[in-house]
Amino acid sequence: MDSETKNIIDQLRALEERVSVLERQTRGNISRRVVAEKKDKYTGPTGGIKFLVNKRFFKEKRDLGMVRKELQKNNYHYSRQSVDAALKRLTRQNGPLVVLKEKGRKQYVERK
Repeated sequence: MDSETKNIIDQLRALEERVSVLERQTRGNISRRVVAEKKDKYTGPTGGIKFLVNKRFFKEKRDLGMVRKELQKNNYHYSRQSVDAALKRLTRQNGPLVVLKEKGRKQYVERK
């Protein structure tokens, strides 16, 4: 082998080593991220509402204001628009909640 070919082979080996180090680091970060996601099951406005669903808060009809107050009691502080958007997502077909209109106001309750 001439010196140029030897130099290219050495460079390739060095690059392979660097890639393998990066792959090990990345795999470690992914597994840590998955563990963190499992711990923080109820994050964001949707997570806060899911938390309330699991606490059976929606056993009775609740309006947006009541939902926001209960979220704030549990340290979920979000704007009216954010909570409303999360409620809309959770009232879609097969979602845990259903929306009813009474006296022009939306009421949210557990889906049976």
